[in-house]
Formats: sequence, structure tokens, C-alpha cells
Amino acid sequence: MGLENFSKVQYLAERDIDMLLLEEFNTDPHFCSWFLAVAFPHKEQSHCIGAWHSVSDPELGESDLIVLFENRFAILIENKINAPVQSRLADRYIERGKKGI
Repeated sequence: MGLENFSKVQYLAERDIDMLLLEEFNTDPHFCSWFLAVAFPHKEQSHCIGAWHSVSDPELGESDLIVLFENRFAILIENKINAPVQSRLADRYIERGKKGI
């Protein structure tokens, strides 16, 4: 039986997605522009400074990814795969964003 009969991905974890996105944000300016345009279509385009993984705040928790742009705009990304919803998750992300300003 050849490999063509098997799924190309047997198991996908949250960290796999994080690492893929982290690499793209830090190496491909076209991906950054595309992501910003899709996620925030009315936001002015800006050069991506970089992305960081697992940024923690002692009071507000962790962000899976933070993408920072030259215009000081940031996108905080959270992904959940088979994980329970955490208490006040959206509120804590908003608070982390405000604190980051």
C-alpha cells in the first residue's frame, strides 16, 4: 500500500498552526499584507514588524500569537483545537490589547 492511500496529516495540534503562522508572518510580507487585509479590511496597510508566539501577561494570560505592524497596530491571535473555552477569554484579549497600547 503506497503513501497516497494515507492522510497527509494524521494529527494536527494548536502548536502546529501557531508555528506555521509564526513562520509566515516573520518571513512573507505578502502573507502579512493579505492577512491584515482579510482580518481588517478597512485598516490601512502597514509593514509587518514581526510576530511572537506564546506571549504571556501575569494578570491577563497568554496570547498564542501577536503580530505587530509599523503603524503600531497589533493583531492578537488565539486558536483553539479541541480545547475548552476559557473564562473571560475574549475580555482578557481586549484588556491585553489595551495594555499593549
